[in-house]
Amino acid sequence: MLLERESELALLAAAGSGSALAITGPPGIGRSALLGTLADADAWVLRADCTVLERDYQLGVVSQLCGPLLAGLGESRLRHYFRGPAAPLRDLDSPGTPAAETVLAGLSALLGHLGEDRPVRVLVDDLQWADRLSLTALGFLAKRLTGTPVLLACTVTEGVPCADSTLLQDVLAAARHVRPGPLSVDAVGALLGDGSAELAATCHRITGGNPAAVLTVADGLAGVEPAGDIQRLLTGHRLSTLATQHEHAGELARAMAVLGAAPAEPALLAELAGLDEIEFKSALHTLDGLGLLAPGGPPRFAYAGLADAIAATLPVAERGRLHGRAALLLHEAGAGATEVADQLVALTSVTEEWQVDVLRLAAGAALDSGDPEAATRYLRCALLSCPHGGTRRARLLVDLAAAERGLDLGAAVSHVSQALLETESPDDRVDAVLRIPPALARTVPALGDLVRSAAGRAGPVTGSRALRLEARLRALDIHRATRLTDAVHRLGELEAGGLPLADPAGRELVSVLVFAAAVGGSLPAAEVARLGAEVLEYEPGAPDNAYTAMPLLVPALVAADALDDLLPWLRHTWTAAERRPYPGERASAAASLAAALHAAGRSAEAVNLAATAQEQAGESWPEVTLLAARTRAAVALSTQDTELADAVLAAIRDCADPRAALLDRMLRGLLDAVRGDLASAVDRFLDCGQRLARWGWINPALYPWRPWAAALLHRQGEREASLSLARAELDDARAWGAPAAHGKALCLLGMLTDGEEGTGLLRAARRTLAGSADRLEYARAGILLARRLPGTGEAGEIRAEADAVAADLDCRWAEVETELCGPVLEVSRSGRAGLSKAEDGVVDLVVRGWTNQRIADELGVTRRAVEKNLTSAYRKLAVSGRRELVAKLGARH
Repeated sequence: MLLERESELALLAAAGSGSALAITGPPGIGRSALLGTLADADAWVLRADCTVLERDYQLGVVSQLCGPLLAGLGESRLRHYFRGPAAPLRDLDSPGTPAAETVLAGLSALLGHLGEDRPVRVLVDDLQWADRLSLTALGFLAKRLTGTPVLLACTVTEGVPCADSTLLQDVLAAARHVRPGPLSVDAVGALLGDGSAELAATCHRITGGNPAAVLTVADGLAGVEPAGDIQRLLTGHRLSTLATQHEHAGELARAMAVLGAAPAEPALLAELAGLDEIEFKSALHTLDGLGLLAPGGPPRFAYAGLADAIAATLPVAERGRLHGRAALLLHEAGAGATEVADQLVALTSVTEEWQVDVLRLAAGAALDSGDPEAATRYLRCALLSCPHGGTRRARLLVDLAAAERGLDLGAAVSHVSQALLETESPDDRVDAVLRIPPALARTVPALGDLVRSAAGRAGPVTGSRALRLEARLRALDIHRATRLTDAVHRLGELEAGGLPLADPAGRELVSVLVFAAAVGGSLPAAEVARLGAEVLEYEPGAPDNAYTAMPLLVPALVAADALDDLLPWLRHTWTAAERRPYPGERASAAASLAAALHAAGRSAEAVNLAATAQEQAGESWPEVTLLAARTRAAVALSTQDTELADAVLAAIRDCADPRAALLDRMLRGLLDAVRGDLASAVDRFLDCGQRLARWGWINPALYPWRPWAAALLHRQGEREASLSLARAELDDARAWGAPAAHGKALCLLGMLTDGEEGTGLLRAARRTLAGSADRLEYARAGILLARRLPGTGEAGEIRAEADAVAADLDCRWAEVETELCGPVLEVSRSGRAGLSKAEDGVVDLVVRGWTNQRIADELGVTRRAVEKNLTSAYRKLAVSGRRELVAKLGARH
């Protein structure tokens, strides 16, 4: 039964076919309940429930309207109703979005066909959350209902932003509006049940007669002792009564509100309120009599929210005076920095040195406890009144940059730049630039110049700061051949005195040097693997490594085929990053893990994780975007996937890093080759090689430019040039010594060499790759070898093994018309990259073990919306249900 809705129900009952209704009002006023009364058993009822998660799901509402028909009607009836212009509506789940004109004509035709048998009622709940195309279709329909057997009714929540307000107004302009009002006191009492008249009146005053709010109160009171809930409901009444009491009671209540919800010592409370012992006890008795105090212990309010309610009654000047007095009293009483700082941040300015010192201490404590938002708040407060110029402000800016880098890296870098302008102290300038993540300084030239300038103007730098500064400067110069050549010499110097691996700054420097030695080929893979393992033994897998040069160790170890220690370390880092609220850290961990997964042959998992990293990175993390793009580019090359290649090219279009130009050349070479322009493709791959040679990056494991150039030259009939490149690749790979690089080079030369010699090279490639972490490359060599042994039992066994390896890695060997560079891989599309944002958010929480109801509560949507997104995710991920979903994706969490 709907209370006090007789007039609204009469308006709904009077509405007939050929009209439109809009039920509007604030949340909880009962719009959905009224809409439900329009469901007529003698009519076709097409219903859609919109959710905020589905605003980007084009035609989601139209799909909901058609879904029950498609699922419940037999084929003959489907053909009857979905005939003519309505036919395309049967395929809304197919890839691609149909043209708006097709949808408009189809929906009108479908409703007309249904109306030939009986009236049609189209009911749409929460229309403000509908997608644009569905809004367009409903607006088109609403203007053309006259004379049709269709009633269109929708609900709209007031004050909620929609996908397109103009399209929403098109629907509303054509509709008759019904706006339910608030309930009366009597109706509130009826909903509360056996509550007293006083309770009903109080509840009505607090809730404004909103039915949902009243029902929430009623549910809270049902079957339990209502005292606590009545306390909450009677806040306004009791505060009004407090205003009539002696002023001492109000002063004590205001002092308690300023100090917050935590219990406070009576002596401190009395001093803050300005009361002597007798006045304090009298005021305390008054507050207790009003039911405002919790029983027992130091004075504290009876329920949450009361302190805020009292504080809201204070004039701004009085509130500031009390917070300042509270901060001083707490400081003099020896309270913790955080407790004092919570009072200081309520002030419009802090002017005394002790206040700034307390705020800095509190910020440090907040960072240590994993609360950078609080640290940022304390430091911003300290900066408010700190004069420009001088060391003090510069150091506060550097501290602020450290606190906010995970929240807003762009703002952090901006504050470092400001700090450099505030001080001429060489040491302070070095400390400031060390807050700039080296990956960002490397890809943004202006930031790199700041680091070099500060280092050049610094005096003697010693200890950890010297090691870290050297690491940052070397990281800036990874494209300069002259800086790569002395990396081995510097490593030797460090090893002679014992590698400084116990010092995080020392580990950072060693990581940069190992990377330089790896890309320059001045150390063999085994040495790179040894040094990397020593670093990882000391280095915790912490997400904040993203702000250092440590991530350079990952591509070095990937190139060395040294994944045994690296993969668990990266998974630990990824798991830790997932627990933190910083998208940049998560993106960095994901991109590094994706690179290692790809090196292990797990291309399907790698490409999906790299896509996630690119999406999370944003403009502040160009290095992460580049690393993720490299993994996706490698998959695009191995799969000859032009669509993926185009996506990666779009992602790196504005990247200034020279490595982005390498990926651009290689991917455009792939596109040229697929189009049949082999000459242009060869030129692009050879250009990559020339660029790498200028940088001194001679390691063949970095970029597969030579295999592609050799394979394409071979296809052009330039056999000698092709073999020359393949032999050069093999020579460099042997010198490097990593099984993956060596095996791939053998495989390339074997593929291009005829007869027994080629077969022998392919056998050698398989033997070599058997010792590699890259199982997919081992399988690829098997495919090539099996082709050289047609009709033999050995060929069948090798091919079966290669197919099994690929299947185990969620891939398969594709049958394509033209193989440009050996066997072509097809990566499963069952990864999370294919999910919508809404589906991915739900899946993420399911994998964490949350129930559907908990997910709905967290996301602020209905349980049905969660179930719908989950069902769609099951289909896209090719799993049968929740258990299989968790088994498939749970390892990543």
